[in-house]
Amino acid sequence: MLVGACRENDVDAGHQTAAALSRWLGQAGVRHVRLDNLPTQSLVSLVGETLRANPDAAAGLVELIEPSTSGNPFETVELLNTLRRDGLLTAMAAGGWRWGHRGRARPSGQVRDGPGS
Repeated sequence: MLVGACRENDVDAGHQTAAALSRWLGQAGVRHVRLDNLPTQSLVSLVGETLRANPDAAAGLVELIEPSTSGNPFETVELLNTLRRDGLLTAMAAGGWRWGHRGRARPSGQVRDGPGS
């Protein structure tokens, strides 16, 4: 079994894996599974479960971060980790989370391009 993952827009005809990918997709038994970004409600569930936050709190945070992640689960978790690391998302002693200045997360940039970009 071979499992590969890539963003469709990252592998054009000139990419070093394009020829191999084309050959593999043409073989019998090979399945291509496309994963889409999460709709807002699923993103609220992801954030709520990740932070153990109630749906209303999670929805408020999702409203602020969704423009930066476009519903991509990996980018959402990475942004949550970045906000936490930068002190913009903090666990409260009484439970729950507080984000940003006066309860607002203000991501400085997008995670989309990945580390080292």
